[in-house]
Amino acid sequence: MSLTNWNPSSSNISPGEAGSSSLHDNSANASLVAPEAQFLADLLRSIQSNRDAQEAERNRRTEWEATVEARYKARIAEMDIRFTSMQQQIDALSKAISGKDASSVGPSAVSTTSGPPAPASSSLTPTRPSVPASSATAPRPHQPLLSTPINRPPLFSLTSAPASMLGKRTRDRGVAPDAIILSSMNRSTTAGLTEYQIEEWRKLNGKRKKDSRPTTIQTATRVHLLRVMGLHSDKELPASHVEEEPFVPGTPVRWVWDKTPKQSAHNGRMKELFISDLQTCRIIYPLVPGEDFTHAVIDRAFDQAFVTLRQKARAQAGLAPETEEQRLERKSKRARRANRKKIKLAHRVAARALVPALKDKAFDGALELGMMSSESSESEAEGVEDGENEDDDATPQKAFRIRGLPWRSQRLKSLYAALDMADEQELKNKPKRGTGRKERRAGPDKEGDDALPPKGLSGWMLSKRLRNAEHVTLEDCDASMVDWSKVPELGDESDIEDNEE
Repeated sequence: MSLTNWNPSSSNISPGEAGSSSLHDNSANASLVAPEAQFLADLLRSIQSNRDAQEAERNRRTEWEATVEARYKARIAEMDIRFTSMQQQIDALSKAISGKDASSVGPSAVSTTSGPPAPASSSLTPTRPSVPASSATAPRPHQPLLSTPINRPPLFSLTSAPASMLGKRTRDRGVAPDAIILSSMNRSTTAGLTEYQIEEWRKLNGKRKKDSRPTTIQTATRVHLLRVMGLHSDKELPASHVEEEPFVPGTPVRWVWDKTPKQSAHNGRMKELFISDLQTCRIIYPLVPGEDFTHAVIDRAFDQAFVTLRQKARAQAGLAPETEEQRLERKSKRARRANRKKIKLAHRVAARALVPALKDKAFDGALELGMMSSESSESEAEGVEDGENEDDDATPQKAFRIRGLPWRSQRLKSLYAALDMADEQELKNKPKRGTGRKERRAGPDKEGDDALPPKGLSGWMLSKRLRNAEHVTLEDCDASMVDWSKVPELGDESDIEDNEE
């Protein structure tokens, strides 16, 4: 179809359809432009907020700098006022001294052998006048003090003045101000001036005092230990406490310096009393964290402080401190004795299986480590090192000394004797290795706290003499019964206390 024959009425697109298509295109373009406009708006908003924040920070910084500068200027002005006041007092004193010397000696000579008249000493004490800040710039005429000039060094050096104005600590490397003034001027005529200058020097250049209150639980424990002992220092510690003497409430606490809290019952009681008292008085130590006032933390801190106090008490008593070799020897000796107890218990437990009559459960309590008697070599008792491998050709074989327990009953001793006899019979059937077992010899029974029976002990293990004693009650003993007719080997109970078997 040609263009000349084209008829608009013959077109398939109506005017309404054409308008709707144009509106659809505009809405599509608007939807494409909306995200870009939103992004630009957010970007401009963030830039503006950053600019406002920077401006606020700049203003705050400017105000802070102005405040600091004003504070420093105020300090400098205050120092100028003090220096001006001091200079005026020095000038006034110089005039007074020069006038007195001119009237008494003459204008051409000055007497250096005699001091000024006594009435003038009261008028020479300077006062501290109030001088305005503007007077610091006004020059004042100065008259010479004496015909022979005296070189007085300045009280405050110019190099240290700026540092002190800024509030920093300074250290004077020269001579002290009081020594300078007293060496360059007459003491009797310048006593008031010297005291004033020294006071000002101490105010301006004195060191800041540090808070000496405890800040840790360790320091608080050491301080409180001295407090409960009624001492101000640990330079002179009191004498050791007697273990048997009871503690009187309200009196200073005393310690047994030769023993630890575990070795001494008195030290153990005083330790618990100290811990509870420190927890009660925690308000005295406000700088110590509250979570450090627990029993476990104070217990560890007390052990550390008490070890130090024991060492100081030993040194003050004139005793030599324990060396590392002595500590190791003491530990090894304790370990050897504990090992001997374990070996003895193992032999008796093995021998029990060989005696059918002793397999009753009632005898289980007798075969515990705490029930065994201690064995110490004779060399240990005499303070000589105990060699485990002795030379039989050079020295005779050493024996062990057995220290029994006085509370054992006769039946308990018979039980141990039967087990030891069965063990020796078993050893005879075995080949010997080395020199064999060392000889055992009976020694004195134990004394003190080690001689007391443990709680929960069966009643048949205690001797009649101990059960009749006042300090042993039946509540401390186990009332378990044993059928003694089945074990005639142990015999009857007797009041006779034989030595340890």
